[in-house]
Amino acid sequence: MQIDGVIRGVGIDGCPGGWIASAFNHDKLELHHFINISELYDYYGDACYLIDIPIGLSDLKVSRTIDSELRKILRPVRHHSVFTPPCRPAINKKDYQTALEENRRVTGKGISIQSWNIVPKIREVDNFLRGNKTANSRFYEAHPELCFFRLNGKHLDSSKHSTKGIHERIEILRKYAGSIDELVDKPLPGNARKDDILDSIVLAITARLGIKKGFKFINGESDSEQLLIRLVYF
Repeated sequence: MQIDGVIRGVGIDGCPGGWIASAFNHDKLELHHFINISELYDYYGDACYLIDIPIGLSDLKVSRTIDSELRKILRPVRHHSVFTPPCRPAINKKDYQTALEENRRVTGKGISIQSWNIVPKIREVDNFLRGNKTANSRFYEAHPELCFFRLNGKHLDSSKHSTKGIHERIEILRKYAGSIDELVDKPLPGNARKDDILDSIVLAITARLGIKKGFKFINGESDSEQLLIRLVYF
């Protein structure tokens, strides 16, 4: 979607009931909930999408290395927020134990329970992007903790799941989006939590800044399905 000829930046984070998307309408930040990623894409159309979900997965031919690079950047406090996603053969398994065995066979490594819990969303985005070449060129993987770190100029002290961490992140976002209290406090469908909303907003801000001034990337290579393995930040 374009506003006065300018490509819109959309920040996306998963929530229990689907996806939370944030985007600026001129200078006003707006928030929407979507059941699935296809519905979200149909709504925003021609936009630049930053999403907190892995894009590009390991298999027997390709190894995903950007997660270990990101951990190095976020050390010594926020590196625990980075989960290496399962390989593509593993995300199609029906249960954790079978996926764990498949991941070890393919990559030699296990799967954290945190990574397994987001497998439905990883699978949804992977299937969507492999089936839509236009969307594939518009979606970028981004990590909210890296975006907060870059906007703040230093590591954040507290977890996003703590009251202090929520307040810390809100103060950073206010510098770039003005008052966001109404968006954060407003009840939303999809059982979205405050940290889901804040992660979506920081990605929207990063998208907006990156569109204007240029993005930076932590680069990997294309996976076997020609999805680029890379992390974007400003």
